[in-house]
This record gives sequence, structure tokens and C-alpha cells, in this order.
Amino acid sequence: MMKEFDHVVMFDGAMGTMLQKKGLKLREIPESLNVSRPELIESIHREYFAAGSDFVQTNTFGANPYKLEGTGYGTEQVIEAAAKIARRAADAFSGKGILLDIGPSGRAMAPVGDADFDEIYGSVARQVRAGAELCDGILLETFTDLLEAKASALAALENSDKPVFLTMSFQEDGRTFFGTPVEAMIMTFEGLGLSGLGVNCSLGPAQLAPIVKKLTARSRVPVIVQPNAGLPVVRDGVSGWDVSPAEFADWLGQFVGWGAAFVGGCCGTTPEFLAAANDAIGNRRLRRREVVPLRGVCSATRVEPFDRSVVIG
Repeated sequence: MMKEFDHVVMFDGAMGTMLQKKGLKLREIPESLNVSRPELIESIHREYFAAGSDFVQTNTFGANPYKLEGTGYGTEQVIEAAAKIARRAADAFSGKGILLDIGPSGRAMAPVGDADFDEIYGSVARQVRAGAELCDGILLETFTDLLEAKASALAALENSDKPVFLTMSFQEDGRTFFGTPVEAMIMTFEGLGLSGLGVNCSLGPAQLAPIVKKLTARSRVPVIVQPNAGLPVVRDGVSGWDVSPAEFADWLGQFVGWGAAFVGGCCGTTPEFLAAANDAIGNRRLRRREVVPLRGVCSATRVEPFDRSVVIG
């Protein structure tokens, strides 16, 4: 189903938020529900499609060998079940697709931790081989370690012919938890052949705005933006988020105006948020971006910056 788009593409919102609303129990593994309660997962996918999402993400964020160890569930078992569930939901709607969702391993890369490049590559390659053929693309999301993100991207690109998208999560200082600035992310990934590169999670749309501006101004790769529903708040003893669906939709409209090609939601967002965004954005054509490359051309004596802009449209 994946093809070249001339309009803004809508991803879905938070799976975890929806599962919590529907009674996910404490310490219950969300990915296990692909096997034990497939009808529940399918109903959530259908809600997002009905709200206007073009693509939903499989319920496989933590379906890697490390996080599933000792749970009684296998990586291939969980991922194959999740992909089939999402495909059933997509088949009920015209022109919809699914993305194989892959999150961080949960292990820290050396020298901070003991995971090495080959281990992370192998884990993601296994996940890709388990589910990519049943999906229309692969979404690597919520990475904070640049090296882990690179290992994951290479594993996805080299073990499947499906389009690969990647997002990292940033703090308000413009860096990931492990210190990666937006510019380093762009320079690392823009030459690998990704179909989309961007930001998700960790912050609300207002806090992500400066990061999105840098991405849309500098990234040659189509830009993805999936913010949280604002920042966490507690009102009358009930935890929630501080951005309404209408405010969220307004922000996504701004990001599209800056040139974002793929938009959606992360923590706290629900079909209500995506429906509001879909109403605000609709079938809006992609805005052509004037991109000022970060990269320079190396000579034997100096670095000469590019003196031209690249039009992305």
C-alpha cells in the first residue's frame, strides 16, 4: 500500500493510552494482548482508522527478545500476531496501511551499558524478519541513543525492502537523553535512504516546535512529527495531559505549514485527537520546503559549505 505521497500522511496515536482506558492491568504486557486479546487490539486500530489515520502502528513497540524474555511469549509469535491483527483492521477500510512498530531495546549501548552494535542489529533484524512482509513499512520510534538508532535503521534497511521511518525523542534543551542534538540526527541518517525522519514522544507540541523548525529547515528527508498530548498534569487527583484535541490539531496544522510530511500522536493522544487533526489538516498537499543542508563538502584544506538550497516537495 505504501507509495509516493503528494499529501500529508496521518499516522495514529497512542496504543498504550488506549489500552489503559480499556482496562490494561498493572504489570500486564501490552504486546501479550496480541495473543490473548486480539479483538481488543483490532478494535483500537479500527478506531484510529475511523478517526482518519492513513497508517496504524502494530502493537509491537516492546516486542524484542530482551523485553519479552521470561514472559512466555516469543518475538516471532507476538509480532506475527500483531501484524495480522493490524492487517485485518486495515482491510476493513479502503486505502489504509500498517507500519511494523519497533521501539528501543531497553538495553544501554556501550560504554554506558553492555549492549554492543551487533546485538542490537541482530535483535532488530529478527523483529523485521518476523513482521515486515505483512506490513507496508517499518517505524523505528522513540530512540534516544544515536548509536542504537543507527544499528536499528541499518537492520531494518538491510533485512527488508519496505520503507523505513525513524523518530527520536528529544528534551526541551534540543537534545536526546543521551545528548544527541537534532543536527547530529539529521547528518547521521539523511544519507541512509530512510522514507521519513523526525521526532516523537517526550514533549508536547509546543515544546517540540523549535525542534520541528530545525528539522523542516535542515532535513532532506521527509519530516515526521508525533508529539504527546502536551505535558502530564494532575487535576482533582486524576492524571492527564495539558493539551486538548483542538489545541493539538492547531499545532499539527502549524507543523504541516512548516513542511512536515507525516504527522500523528504519541502518549496521551487518542482517536479524538487524530480526528481533530484530520479535520484541521484534511487532504492537504505537502508544502515544498527550502532546505539548507547541514553537510559541507570536504577538500584537502578546508570544509566548504553548500551554497545552494534543496527543494523538498
